[in-house]
Amino acid sequence: RIRRPPPPRPRDPQVFRLMLGANQLLDQTRTLQMVGRKAQADDAADEAQALVTKALAVDPEDASALVVQATLVRNGWTRELARQPLSGEQRAAAAADLLRQALTTDPNDPSALAALADYYRRFEWRWEDAETMFRRALAIDPNHLEALWGYGHQLGTLGRALEHLEHARAIMRLDPETLWRRLDMPRVLYLLGDRQGAMARYRAELAAAADNLFLLRELYFVCLTE
Repeated sequence: RIRRPPPPRPRDPQVFRLMLGANQLLDQTRTLQMVGRKAQADDAADEAQALVTKALAVDPEDASALVVQATLVRNGWTRELARQPLSGEQRAAAAADLLRQALTTDPNDPSALAALADYYRRFEWRWEDAETMFRRALAIDPNHLEALWGYGHQLGTLGRALEHLEHARAIMRLDPETLWRRLDMPRVLYLLGDRQGAMARYRAELAAAADNLFLLRELYFVCLTE
């Protein structure tokens, strides 16, 4: 229970500026990956890695920098990370270590809380631990998109689709422009049995982005499952 948000850890202004750029490049990487532009996605990820490396050289314990580093490591997005002969589970475990380091620095960093909770739900099925961390992240920042997204997916996985719908609506209100977040809405509609509404949203997204390989793949699996 949090009566008021805890004070943030003081940050170096240079690190703050570097991480603004790194997070923007991270979003670009994800977007480019979704449309199959691998070379451009690799370029963006490499640039993000360069900024994170600079930030960690200034403050090796900066939680935001460690969270971005963990995202790059977990997905193997840079060219150097992609060359490492590691499984997805090994990459995720290495990323989780970075997130625990971030929480040692700042136990109340909502991004680190949400990212580690997402690791627990995806790879270890530690539902109670993940829920505690998601809820704490949202108590500190009720508009935290990653916490809303990850917690919503956990709720859907556990059959709590009406609660998932509340999170999907919040995401649509806070970030109506990012496709991979918008896809949360048709997913939860499908879980709730509204196939017609879900497919209408999928078709609208496909009409606006016919070359989006991630979206095509998701629609393929929906049809295959049926």
